[in-house]
Amino acid sequence: MSTRKISNKGRPDKPYPEFPLTASGNGQWCRKFRGKIHYFGHWDDWQSALDKHNEAYPYLKAGLTPPETFDGTTIAQLCNQYLVYKKTLLEAGEISQRWFDDLYKACEIIVNRFGKRRIVETLIPKDFEGLRTELVNRKSPTVAKNMINRIRGIFKFAEDNNLVERRTKFGTAFKPPSKAVIRK
Repeated sequence: MSTRKISNKGRPDKPYPEFPLTASGNGQWCRKFRGKIHYFGHWDDWQSALDKHNEAYPYLKAGLTPPETFDGTTIAQLCNQYLVYKKTLLEAGEISQRWFDDLYKACEIIVNRFGKRRIVETLIPKDFEGLRTELVNRKSPTVAKNMINRIRGIFKFAEDNNLVERRTKFGTAFKPPSKAVIRK
């Protein structure tokens, strides 16, 4: 039997004050995303409900449907493997510290935009369209062009090293700014 305190509506209190889920009247923990309620598990097992929430959170926050299974390479795993590889090149003197730092910034941008736990294969062209808009609005055309090319290189690394089952589709919008824009 659970020793958790039961409120006056028959629902359990949150396990701790910052707990992101709410006790629903149907006996499950839930949270509303974009006007729709999503359920994550029974009241008796708040930890597994929280784990399910944390896996689905980046997808639901972005307005996407979470995958049925969470198997595959995550954004964090991809960036870590990529940086480890580039670190060996840096130590061998094949790339400069400045180039490595630029690649690290590209990985930070990817992680901040898509989230650490997002599965690489769930990215769609619309995700990259939003990333390009962000880059072009925040950076000069030359910097945006370089960053887009670096990001494409990271995903090419995943493909070349069999970290993903299918090629990442960037869509037509995720292209560097044109030469004419850069000249201006």
